[in-house]
Amino acid sequence: MLTEFLDLLGTFDVGDFIPSLAWVSGLNGFDARVRKNIEELDACFERVIEGHIQCRQDCDDRENILDVLLALQNDSSVGIALSSDSIKALIMESINVTGS
Repeated sequence: MLTEFLDLLGTFDVGDFIPSLAWVSGLNGFDARVRKNIEELDACFERVIEGHIQCRQDCDDRENILDVLLALQNDSSVGIALSSDSIKALIMESINVTGS
């Protein structure tokens, strides 16, 4: 899944450079590959979050960044709305899948 993600990052998408030719990405399958990979990554990160919540109920480990993010998501007094998608994006950034 991450290999496909990295491959997609390195793939030339003509629509990025010539917007009037963006339809080509639909024909050559690039758009479908991107959608499928996004769905797989989303499901994976959802499993990570759910697994972490389950583990927190069963274990008594030290608190980590995911615990903090989940606590912020459930705390309305913080003043920010932290969605599940935001948490997933932060997970992706924290594991540095782009290699930068």
